[in-house]
Amino acid sequence: MPIPGSDEAQQKRMARVMSDIMIKMTSRLAEKMAPVMADTFTEAELEAIVAFYEGPAGKSLLDKTPEISAKLAPAMREITPEMFAEVAARRCEIITCPPKDAPATEGKP
Repeated sequence: MPIPGSDEAQQKRMARVMSDIMIKMTSRLAEKMAPVMADTFTEAELEAIVAFYEGPAGKSLLDKTPEISAKLAPAMREITPEMFAEVAARRCEIITCPPKDAPATEGKP
């Protein structure tokens, strides 16, 4: 899905930016995942996971992740607004939301 008002070069540049950001966020998430993984998996399971990532298929997956991320960026741009809209609607099923025409109160939804 093209970005409105952008040319092909700008879209490619944005795809690279999105890929870089996803890699950075994935790295940050991985840091937080380590203790969770250690609490969830046995030592043998963790060793098998490491073996996978050190093997050819795991290395290929890691090497191709930036390309995959760039290719998925348009889908993410398309899906994300829908996802947030659904989250907002479901939130209002659980928590009473103000009417749409009510003025927003600072610090409150």
